[in-house]
Amino acid sequence: ARGDARGDFYVALEVRLPTGDEEELLGTGATQTRLALIGSSSFGRFAPHVNAGYAVFSGDGPQGVELPDEASFALGFDWAAHPRVTIAADLLWRTLFDANQLRIEELTHLYKRWDATAISQTTRPVLGSEKEDLDLLAGTIGCELDLFGQVLVTADLLWSLSSDGLRDADV
Repeated sequence: ARGDARGDFYVALEVRLPTGDEEELLGTGATQTRLALIGSSSFGRFAPHVNAGYAVFSGDGPQGVELPDEASFALGFDWAAHPRVTIAADLLWRTLFDANQLRIEELTHLYKRWDATAISQTTRPVLGSEKEDLDLLAGTIGCELDLFGQVLVTADLLWSLSSDGLRDADV
């Protein structure tokens, strides 16, 4: 039985204008337009939600770099575990299409020592880039605690579930 279940469905259009200062690293310098579908429902104290969207950029980003289109998806819930405690969790997925990604490559150098006649070689790492899709997956869990009156304490954890994106090379 679904009890007092109710659901809602929305369509959202978001436009982000390039109002920041690119030189001060405030904003991308490009206009972003995002269309999203948002759904939510409620089953008593349990409220699942989902959203999916697609964003496109118009104009170039910092240093004239073309910014990638992005698809996103989120699935999660809020649960009123107690009249003063709410638990929330989400699974977040984003794909950046044809994103510039840095790679560590190896380059072989030929050299000749001043006191030798033979040519030697050495291999050194260099930084390169390539365009490919970048998938980012993250999980989040949070808790809201209504201590008293108008005092609300919130704690959230966000962690990566994928190995793509900006990472320490040793990880």
